[in-house]
Amino acid sequence: MNKKGVAAFAFGQPATIWSNQQIADIASSYSRADGLTIFTQQDIDVRLAGGPVGARVEYLPNEDPKNPPPTLRIARWVIQRAIEEGIGEIIVVAGRPHIWRAMRDMEMAAEEKGFLQLAIMPATEIWNTPETKWYCPDSTQKRVQNKENWRDREALLEMMPFVVYKMVAS
Repeated sequence: MNKKGVAAFAFGQPATIWSNQQIADIASSYSRADGLTIFTQQDIDVRLAGGPVGARVEYLPNEDPKNPPPTLRIARWVIQRAIEEGIGEIIVVAGRPHIWRAMRDMEMAAEEKGFLQLAIMPATEIWNTPETKWYCPDSTQKRVQNKENWRDREALLEMMPFVVYKMVAS
C-alpha cells in the first residue's frame, strides 16, 4: 500500500479564521503536489486556500456545524476511509497545539481497526509557524482563542485515561 491521503483537522470555527485557512492551505499543497484525497470537516474549506481544481475532498458525513465533531470521531472516519480506499499513508494536518492529540487519535483509531501497517505522519509545515500564532481570538470556539483557554481544556484531556476519553469523544 503506497497510496496516500491527507487528514485535516480544524482548529476552531469558522472556516475563515487564520488557523483553518492555514490548515486548508497545507492540506491543499499536498493534494496539489501528489493528487491526494483530503479527508476533513466543514471548517476546512480548501477553496478558501485556492485549493486544487478538481481536488478530491471528502467531508465527514452528517456533521452538525453547531456541534463540531470530536477529534477521535474524525480520526475513526478517516481510518475507515483509508481502509476502504487502500491508503497506506496518512499525512495529518492540524494546528500545532492540536497535533499531538490528532496524531494520538489517528493512531488509536488505526489500532482499534487493527490497521497497524498504516503510516501516520504529521505535516512538517505546521512547525514553521510559532505555536502562539495558531490561537485565533476571532474563533467562535473559546477554547482556541488563546493559549490559556486551550491549556485549561487540553490538560484535562492529556491526563484522562484513553478508555475514558473514548467514551467522552465518541
